[in-house]
Amino acid sequence: AIFHKCLNQGSLTTGRSLNLPAEAHTHQKINSFSSQFYPLLSKTFAEKQSVKNFSRKTVHQKKEEQSLPYSGKDLIEHLKSRGAYAQSTCNDFKFKEKDRLYIGFDPTAEKLHLGNLIGIINALRCAAYGLEPVFVIGGATGLIGDPSGKSKERPQMSESMVSQNTNNIACLVKKVVETIINSPDYQKLLNSLHSSPKTPSYLIVNNKDFYNNLNIIDFLRNVGTNLRMGQLLSRDTVKNRLNTDEGLSLTEFMYQSFQAYDFYRLYTDYNVKLQLGGSDQWGNMLAGLELINKLKAEKLKQDNKCNHNSNNIEKDGVMNMTFPLITTSCGKKLGKSEGNSISICDEDPNKMFQYLFKIADVDLEHLFLKFTFLPKEEIHCIISKHMSNPESRYGQKKLAENILFNYCQEHKIQQCMFNSENFYVQELNHSFFLNSSKVTLGKESFEGKQLSQFLQNQKVVPSKSHLRRLIESKSVKINNVLVTEDKILEVEKDLIKGEYILIQTGKTKKHVFQCAPHI
Repeated sequence: AIFHKCLNQGSLTTGRSLNLPAEAHTHQKINSFSSQFYPLLSKTFAEKQSVKNFSRKTVHQKKEEQSLPYSGKDLIEHLKSRGAYAQSTCNDFKFKEKDRLYIGFDPTAEKLHLGNLIGIINALRCAAYGLEPVFVIGGATGLIGDPSGKSKERPQMSESMVSQNTNNIACLVKKVVETIINSPDYQKLLNSLHSSPKTPSYLIVNNKDFYNNLNIIDFLRNVGTNLRMGQLLSRDTVKNRLNTDEGLSLTEFMYQSFQAYDFYRLYTDYNVKLQLGGSDQWGNMLAGLELINKLKAEKLKQDNKCNHNSNNIEKDGVMNMTFPLITTSCGKKLGKSEGNSISICDEDPNKMFQYLFKIADVDLEHLFLKFTFLPKEEIHCIISKHMSNPESRYGQKKLAENILFNYCQEHKIQQCMFNSENFYVQELNHSFFLNSSKVTLGKESFEGKQLSQFLQNQKVVPSKSHLRRLIESKSVKINNVLVTEDKILEVEKDLIKGEYILIQTGKTKKHVFQCAPHI
């Protein structure tokens, strides 16, 4: 029902249907909706695929493929310039025309969040350099639960809930990807890189299809024997959990084995050469390289194409790459189960807008670089205009507008912007007014007064030097905006609606000053 609703609303189309894997030697487009998202369910393809046969043939093309015009160094330099690169298993690599990358999302929630959005954006940055992205929805791994970054085991979800979440996320990924690749900013990036740019194609795959006909005995015999316990136990995620009272269950421990098998299947079935993920996934990702290396070497050995010690994983360009996790100004991860997550939800974008509207000024530039495809020069202009009048929240509004554009209807964004000032004041009223001292003053007490003079007059600080030390330690805020200098106050500019100014000195000292013109 969810799928048909999405189709009726036009959020899914068959214009960018999924292709069958290259191993099937076909580029026939599948127009049925179920096959579009789950091509491995095709009976014909299933008959050709033996999940018990782990000695698959590597994907070969009928003719020699040409290398892409840009090298791995070019891609990495671009990612670094946007704050989107953490590490990789190889820094100097070459890919060919039909090579692909993949990034996965486990359906542990109904919606995606900002951390997932940055993954989609980074995959599309790679697509601009020629690597076709495959977006893998974890219909299987979502039933297990990734232990990475978790202090205790995730609550198990029912199969029906995981299935429903998988469908929702598949719809949302398609919508976000289509919006971005057809956006003016992304097209500008393509035009800057290619003389005859083409909009990238992409695939969406459910990894549950990899396990439909696979039993646990075959999995342990063919996958388990190629993954060494010493390496699995050395992963930080495993070591950290083993040292806690909670410990680590066998189910969680096996997660990296399933993720490794996903990469192997994507490598053999879809010609995926690069696995992309957040930096917290590094350990799980290494298991995939290990598995591909072992099984590929075994196959080549059987075919008399290599000796016992052959290891040509680097020759074939299979590798991992990670991007930094997006964190708040206090260093907390923006994740869907960390207590401060904001879901991507078109039905009610106000929560996301208000969250971004309150982003600290110091975070604006790096968030623009990571979450948008705006050229650096345009970002610098936005930041410059914002800093000329930080109280206007111009930078925060532009950031929210650009992020919501990826999945939200235009009229809803405009409504959010129209309501932004009222929401901001309401939020401040709720969290600030109730826990602060309040003083009513005449207009002459504010206008043209230096901040240090004003605060001394109101006995908030004892001296100008004391305020300077507070400012240097980033402990002074006006209307929830960090103060960087001993500024001159202006009623029109600094007072909310010309009536209130909210001043915070330190973590707990909050003051509300009301301007009453007739006093």
